[in-house]
Amino acid sequence: MITISFHQPCNNPLCNLTPRQTELLETLWVNPGMTNRLLAKKMDISESTVKKHLRDIYRATGTQNRIECLALLLRGCPSHVQELD
Repeated sequence: MITISFHQPCNNPLCNLTPRQTELLETLWVNPGMTNRLLAKKMDISESTVKKHLRDIYRATGTQNRIECLALLLRGCPSHVQELD
């Protein structure tokens, strides 16, 4: 399990995501190959809401897909990704 914490100053555009968008990104971090349908089920939201969150994340970060988002997270704010036991 991981958590993404943006409480410290961060120049990464991922720091401006909403809590729900951050939750979606955390879920993708653990399961990068998860489909939108499975993400929706896991987060108890509709598949169209998952798609909207992803579009908003891509727009906010200047990325085009989930892999680019995860790479941006790792490259830009590695101290914000913490493993939880």
